[in-house]
Amino acid sequence: MTTRFVLFSRGRTGSKLLVQLLNSHPAVRCEGEVLNGFFWGAIGQRLLLPLCKRQPLPLLYYRAARSGAQAWGCKLFANQCSQPRQVVTGLARRDWRIVHLWRRDLLSQALSLEVARATGRWHRQLNRPEGATGVVLDPEAVRLSVAEMLVQHERYQQLLQGIPHREVIYEDHLADPLRRDHAMRELLAWLGLPDAPLTTTLATTWEQPYCELVTNYAEIEHHLQRHFPPQTLYLGPKR
Repeated sequence: MTTRFVLFSRGRTGSKLLVQLLNSHPAVRCEGEVLNGFFWGAIGQRLLLPLCKRQPLPLLYYRAARSGAQAWGCKLFANQCSQPRQVVTGLARRDWRIVHLWRRDLLSQALSLEVARATGRWHRQLNRPEGATGVVLDPEAVRLSVAEMLVQHERYQQLLQGIPHREVIYEDHLADPLRRDHAMRELLAWLGLPDAPLTTTLATTWEQPYCELVTNYAEIEHHLQRHFPPQTLYLGPKR
């Protein structure tokens, strides 16, 4: 029996961590963003990528078949294909598993994005030092990021409405290593795979909380309070 799946997500939600965890399973081959032009050569970006973004299903089917893996998957962002609803519907009809990965804490997600842009650090390996202190961010840039993430969250909810899928939430299932082990066992079972120890070389990008790392954190909080009700910055109940 073969398993095919996509990690339907967006940036700064823990998708790289989830990919690495799944890839540590002996039966899984999980690729990254196959529709991200960054991973294509110049000719592919110009000639093939636009076609694949309009009709990505043949590419996904081809890469899955070529992998030879018992379980194959990849990351897929809604903005990487012209008609994402049709894509996930088509995958579901062929019994592909759809994993919706998202993050409750939109403020932390936005700060993660803006700090990464400011420092150039997007991920950190275990046992590597942080190497940055006193980051200053533009409060309006953070506000715009939060606003965009709210729009994206609503869009993903609509895109997946009525389509069978499993939700993986960063704060509930990935952030805490102890809870992560249980969540990953459940995810493997849902994918029809045997349990196996899963590993990662990734660490939390910043050990410091953002309220310490970002010098003007209080200014950012005040700016956001003027534009968003408090409940919109954290989606759903805290656990």
